[in-house]
Amino acid sequence: MLLGAAIVVAHAGIALSVAVYAKRRLPAIEPKVLENAWFYDATVARLVGGPGAASFRGVTLFDARVVDGAVNGAGAVARGLGGVVRRSQTGFVRAYAVFIALGAVALLAWFVWRGWLA
Repeated sequence: MLLGAAIVVAHAGIALSVAVYAKRRLPAIEPKVLENAWFYDATVARLVGGPGAASFRGVTLFDARVVDGAVNGAGAVARGLGGVVRRSQTGFVRAYAVFIALGAVALLAWFVWRGWLA
């Protein structure tokens, strides 16, 4: 039954299109809608020109202040931390050995202290 209904609807559409476009017996009903491009351009222009413009300005402000601010802030923190760490990098192996020895002593002291309290 569905196959038969589909064939009838298809033939009716073909006959109607021949009557409208080939033989010009019926007036075309879509030129007003197609002339205005389904009113898509007018709708987009109203949205972008009206409430869309305010929301786009808000998104731009959010991006400039929050997103770019976070990125620039992370860069500033990395730059500042790098400046501090750079001062500790002297290039002298003996200085590095002293820091390693102090770290080992600190770890040993922590383990001993934890052993006494536990």
